Amino acid sequence: MKIILTSFLLAISSVTSQTPNSCIPDRHFNDDDGYFEEGVAGLSTDLDLDSAHGQKLPNSTWAAGLDYPMGQFEQCDAEDRFCRAPCNAAPGCQQFFSTHTCAILTFCNAEGDNQPQNIWQLPSQDALDNCDFDDAILVGSTSASSIERNRMLTHQTKQRELQGDQLCFGYPFEVDHELSTYFFASQENCEQNQKIAVVVADYDQTADQCYAIGETTSRLNNCDCRLEEKPSTLGEPCRSEFSDRCFEIMQPNRPDDGCCERGDCISTLKDFEHPDGRAKELERRETCDDSTPGLCYNEDGLGTDTNRLGSTNCCTKTCTECGTELGAHALWKPCTALNGTVGNCGFLSRYDSAPFQCDFSLCDDGDEWNVDGCPFKLFAGEASCEDSGDGGDDGGDGDGGDGDGGDNEGGDGDGGDNGGFTLCFAGHSIVNLEDGTSIEMSELKIGDRVQVTKDGKFDIVYSFGHYQPESVSEYLNIESTAKAAPITISPPHMLFLDSGKVVPASTIKIGDVLLGGNIVIKVNKVSSKGAYAPFTYSGSIVVNGVVASNYVSLTGTSTFLGVDMQSLAHTVVGVRRAFCKLNLCEETYSDDGIATWVPYQTAAWIAAKEVVIGFLIVTGGVIAFSRRRFQKIAI
Repeated sequence: MKIILTSFLLAISSVTSQTPNSCIPDRHFNDDDGYFEEGVAGLSTDLDLDSAHGQKLPNSTWAAGLDYPMGQFEQCDAEDRFCRAPCNAAPGCQQFFSTHTCAILTFCNAEGDNQPQNIWQLPSQDALDNCDFDDAILVGSTSASSIERNRMLTHQTKQRELQGDQLCFGYPFEVDHELSTYFFASQENCEQNQKIAVVVADYDQTADQCYAIGETTSRLNNCDCRLEEKPSTLGEPCRSEFSDRCFEIMQPNRPDDGCCERGDCISTLKDFEHPDGRAKELERRETCDDSTPGLCYNEDGLGTDTNRLGSTNCCTKTCTECGTELGAHALWKPCTALNGTVGNCGFLSRYDSAPFQCDFSLCDDGDEWNVDGCPFKLFAGEASCEDSGDGGDDGGDGDGGDGDGGDNEGGDGDGGDNGGFTLCFAGHSIVNLEDGTSIEMSELKIGDRVQVTKDGKFDIVYSFGHYQPESVSEYLNIESTAKAAPITISPPHMLFLDSGKVVPASTIKIGDVLLGGNIVIKVNKVSSKGAYAPFTYSGSIVVNGVVASNYVSLTGTSTFLGVDMQSLAHTVVGVRRAFCKLNLCEETYSDDGIATWVPYQTAAWIAAKEVVIGFLIVTGGVIAFSRRRFQKIAI
């Protein structure tokens, strides 16, 4: 038998040479000098009173007759929810002791046993199975003195083991460990199964995975991040990383205090009202592909990552629409395969072996993913599809032809019924009156005092640039974090940003910050009834909680010839305001609902040509129209 014999001091030297300062507290285990202690027999029944995560003390007993994982095959019980293929079928799966880098595996004599034991490292599973020590290496012994053990064991290990006066040996797995599987045995008692097969995972990979699980655990709901209410079988480093991340994002003191007892707390990352939660949701939406159908799972919040009880909506939502603003526990699960009308759309539980299947033939006619609609047809592989509601070609005959509705750049939502112009708000839009009431835009009248600034100032509506109650037009629906319904606005109409800019709605994108700090979270097209463009003396109006301009950008940008479009428009309309303040103006409209004093056609042509004389022509047009009205009234 070719056994590599070394003296005890050489054994100690070999072990200490394996322990450079490669595992450090700042990166690994702070309480244990960068290392975590694992017991060769797993965990004891005693709690580690020094642990912040409810960890049990290690069981380091190394003795004959105990049950160690030795790489043997075992088949799990198919009724156990943790039992998965291939372990649920013969011969089952190999059994290993799982540990990680920056751990010290401790071998200790049983209590009262003072006879030193040598620990041998064997080269293979076959050698372990057959107790073949021909190429074994002696890595250490439990006969080390206290001084020698000080060099091998961590601070907490020394405290625990020396107090019990047990003979122990610690084998460290460093960051730069050479093998992924290790085989250890006692030469004297190998035939009595005093042997173990150890699989070593990378600390950082394991920690990162468990850190991520800590963000979604149901323990957040009842504030059990320290693993005190319900037992846990998690080992290190998973236990610490999982627990610490869960605790970091737990919200036990929300306004509806008592969520821990009720079990309905949500983390900061699931709370759309929390800055971290809002940022995470907006970041998620940036990665969305709304051309792919999917499952909006758990809108009702009844599901966890294990119980499969959440609501399953395959029909009405896109990726952008299914997130934490909809519900703290809503999850978007895109479909990755389609067979006819049935798609594989994510897993409801981390223990599921098969994906959830959405049958899109069950979707209603008006649903986003109805099988007869363009979105589903295009996803199913059709080369092209015409959606009768897109309005893309309806405005080409109107004046100002460069903004005809083809590219969402200022004139996208022109609408076929309005002669090429939709320069207003939808009729269902909400405005606030000075008397404290809120009404729909369709109810607003000249002379009403409406809110015009975020800080609650009010001003008089002196005119409507566009007034057409029965028209149906295409608008942009811009949803923000404002506690109000989305603002429904024509693409060229301008909005105020928090940066001080006033820009056309067509340029607004997700993540933009509107005046007042509300963040844009969704932009989509809708068709809506009514077209209203109220003018106030201040040049602004608050619609659905968003500060909007009275004016439009006929160039699709925030400037015209280098001049701020809001200031330019407000100056040009100044003549009309002056006449109205003197009660010398009247309100009449064309068949398209455009106020007859507004030279929109001329202004659009000038904007398209971008000539310097434009400003003078537009101003002159307003003066001429207003003057004609003044003369008519005077007569």
